[in-house]
Amino acid sequence: RRVARLWPEKAWQYLWQTRFDGESTAGFGPGISHSSDQHFLFQTKVPKAWDPTARALQKAVASFIRSSRPGAPWWPSGGGDGPVFQQAGPVVGPIRKEQCDFWDLVVDEKEE
Repeated sequence: RRVARLWPEKAWQYLWQTRFDGESTAGFGPGISHSSDQHFLFQTKVPKAWDPTARALQKAVASFIRSSRPGAPWWPSGGGDGPVFQQAGPVVGPIRKEQCDFWDLVVDEKEE
C-alpha cells in the first residue's frame, strides 16, 4: 500500500481470494499461496465458475503489458482499495487494511 501511495500511477495492488480446482498447497496451510493466480492467467481451459475471474485477470495483465497500466475501470491506484479476485470475479474493496495499517505504524515509528 505504501508503494502504491508513493507512486500512484506506477503501482497497483490486488488481493487474490480464490483457488483453482486441484491446486496443491501442501505445507502452506489453507490460505492462498504465492502464484495462485497463475492458473487463471495461463490455462486455456478454466472451469466455467471461474471464467469471470480468469477473463478479468487476463484482460488486466494484457493491458498492463501494452500500456503499463491494468486499464480496467475497477483498478484504482494510490493504495487502500483495489480488486479483490473471488470465484465470481473481481470486486473493488479494501486490501488487507488491518495488516497494512499495522506495518504503516511500524515503519512510521522507525522513521521518527
